[in-house]
Amino acid sequence: MSSSPKPESGASLESGAAPKRRYHRWKVTPQLAEEVLADRAFARRIVPEHLPSGPPPKSQETIPAVDVGTGDSVSRGLLHDDRAPAWLISMIIHMGLILLFAFWTFSTDTANRGVVLIMQLESGTESAALVQITPANQEDLPLEETAPLDTPLPREPLNELGSMVIEVPSPSSNPLERATVHEAAVRSEQDLMQKLLTPLSSGKLGDRSPEGRAGALSQGETSAGSEESLERALRWLAEHQHNDGGWSFRLEDPNGPCHGQCDHLRENPDDAPVPRTAATGLCLLAFMGAGHTHQSGEYAETVRRGLYFLRGHANRTSRGYDLQTGSMYGQGIAALAIAEAFVLTGDEEFRELLEGTTMFCASAQHTSGGWGYLPGGPPDITLTAWQVIALKTSQQKGISIPTEVFPKAHAFVLTLANEAQTRFGYKTPEPKLSTTAIGLLMQLYFGMLPGQTSLREGLDWIADQGPSETNVYYNYYAMLALHHSRHRERMSFARRLQEYLIKTQASGGHESGSWHFKDRYGSVGGRLYTTAMCALILETPYRYVPMHGNSGAFSL
Repeated sequence: MSSSPKPESGASLESGAAPKRRYHRWKVTPQLAEEVLADRAFARRIVPEHLPSGPPPKSQETIPAVDVGTGDSVSRGLLHDDRAPAWLISMIIHMGLILLFAFWTFSTDTANRGVVLIMQLESGTESAALVQITPANQEDLPLEETAPLDTPLPREPLNELGSMVIEVPSPSSNPLERATVHEAAVRSEQDLMQKLLTPLSSGKLGDRSPEGRAGALSQGETSAGSEESLERALRWLAEHQHNDGGWSFRLEDPNGPCHGQCDHLRENPDDAPVPRTAATGLCLLAFMGAGHTHQSGEYAETVRRGLYFLRGHANRTSRGYDLQTGSMYGQGIAALAIAEAFVLTGDEEFRELLEGTTMFCASAQHTSGGWGYLPGGPPDITLTAWQVIALKTSQQKGISIPTEVFPKAHAFVLTLANEAQTRFGYKTPEPKLSTTAIGLLMQLYFGMLPGQTSLREGLDWIADQGPSETNVYYNYYAMLALHHSRHRERMSFARRLQEYLIKTQASGGHESGSWHFKDRYGSVGGRLYTTAMCALILETPYRYVPMHGNSGAFSL
């Protein structure tokens, strides 16, 4: 049977209609009323065509009183009184039934479990159809037709009653069941709130498809020159992928594809680790930021090889998959690349790898809430940022993160803030340009609204400083913070930076498409690091959905 909506008052209910909710439908016809009295033979005795006057013959059985549920002795007496008109008896019977159903109620906990009892008093037919009860969890039952009655009940008085719908909640006598339903409703409500708040606190990935990039271009978020510069950068990165699928910050590596052909002034005065997992993760993020995944895009094979390089270098431990190769930069950046690949494609092949990788990230958190170069080591804000963003991105595909991780990380970041929480330091509250941009972005990831005084003043300060000519790390985080907050100066900042990168991009020889700026920290990663970071900067308008939409005090 096909389903149909619940009829309005006075409308005819088709006997074959199957309700979408849990409906108990009884079509109470005059014939069904007589069935309630006793049986069809008895009904014919109490409603003959011509009622005789006087007492019934002695041979006739005494008609028993029928209790219709009202407890009214008057109605019983009338059933014995042969002098009563037939239509009056019929009306009293039907009114008794109506009152019976009107007072029939049950307890309920939720509207979703309600039952609607539909009664329609129908006349004008010689035969009656009884619509059986149809629970929501069963298939519709076939109709059963009763035999025509020899003598139909009077019709005219019934027409005045029309149709009526009585809503009755379904019974639920089990308190444990009611508690379970209540808890499920609460969880459903909490899940809905979490979904609504996800874009505000997790950095939802944007539309990186060709259509999404074209949309950002048409809205003025990027420029044609910026997109052309990005394509040249991606070609350079693809040309510098190693045969094993990974990348290396050491372009002078004799086993690499460059063989020193690029001018590559790389300095590392602190002898900091430069893990290949970090280099590979950073390049993968640049390709995926432009919409290329291991399943689609011009560089699908490049991305696929890079992801399998990371999988091959994931060391299984009791704490999860270790991808450090010397530094938690390698762990955090590689984890973020795997997380983006999984979120963008939904390829379940990477779920286990991501679960193990994020498990290791969480276990490496310092007791103060931050992350350092080594698991559990003295933390700083830069290493903490990579882990937080990787873990937040993983959550978008249902990867479980221990509940205490983010509150502890937030508490750590606040220890690096000045008193007004408008500037942030590296390992102490001593403010720096790069670390302030990172700290402000972290505040957005932890759910702070851009209209709050401390965050507003900090973002204003970043916008006033403008882009740096050498510090790409600062430029990267400043662009993200202004983008996610929809700061009113974000486009001015972005245009100045985009124009600068277009102008400074290498255009000849083996270096064509790359960047390298002399910078104390940028030179540790050299030309590969700088080029990948600049590509990510150019992708900012469509790489992420802004956490705070297009409205508010900070929007244009």
